[in-house]
Amino acid sequence: MICQSKSRSCKLCGSFEQGIFSELPEKELKQLAVYRTANHYNRKQIIFYEGNPALGLFCIRSGKVKLYKSNPEGKQQILRILKEGDTIGQSSLFSNQPLQATAEAIEDSEVCFLDKTGFLLILKNNSSVALKLLRGLSQELIQAEGKALDLAYKSARVRFAELLLTFKEAFGVSEKGSQRLNISLSREELAQTVGTTVETLVRLLSEFRKDGLIEVDKRNISILEPEKLLELTSSGY
Repeated sequence: MICQSKSRSCKLCGSFEQGIFSELPEKELKQLAVYRTANHYNRKQIIFYEGNPALGLFCIRSGKVKLYKSNPEGKQQILRILKEGDTIGQSSLFSNQPLQATAEAIEDSEVCFLDKTGFLLILKNNSSVALKLLRGLSQELIQAEGKALDLAYKSARVRFAELLLTFKEAFGVSEKGSQRLNISLSREELAQTVGTTVETLVRLLSEFRKDGLIEVDKRNISILEPEKLLELTSSGY
């Protein structure tokens, strides 16, 4: 069930300073609030489906969201894991195309929705927002192109090591000489993110654990040897 909550000021968002609206003056922030609603999603709830019309911009206030595409057989490929402060749906807004992926909460999350009319008005009057948005779109394109190349040429072992290091930067929490990944994904979701089978993913988890690179406790993963993981990613395609 989706619960609409009171729309609080953007300044109360924990990642406001890193977000695309951080340089807006108070007057513009109040205008933005007119077009914004905040919704609570429980774990596994769908925020939007691939093919839905692009009616606005989604901003993650808290929690984590996976963005994925499905093939005709229903097999999923996770494109990105998004966290607090990230935005979703901007590429479809500018291309006037339906949303190109499905967004699902992987933990209880609060997601703000900014109506397209209000968002474009803010964008038109504030070059700082436009520049941050362009920077984000460019990074998405670079990552998408890189992922396509990785799937074609890199082994699943190298891709998994790279994913762990990416998660370390985004979700790592220092804990007793290791980096605990503050994100809980099933084996299937990890496989969908790496672009491999569940069987291969389970084997890689076992190998990395035996090699002393990681610790695994159910869905919890801690990185013990980030330098060795980095060496593994440098081994080539």
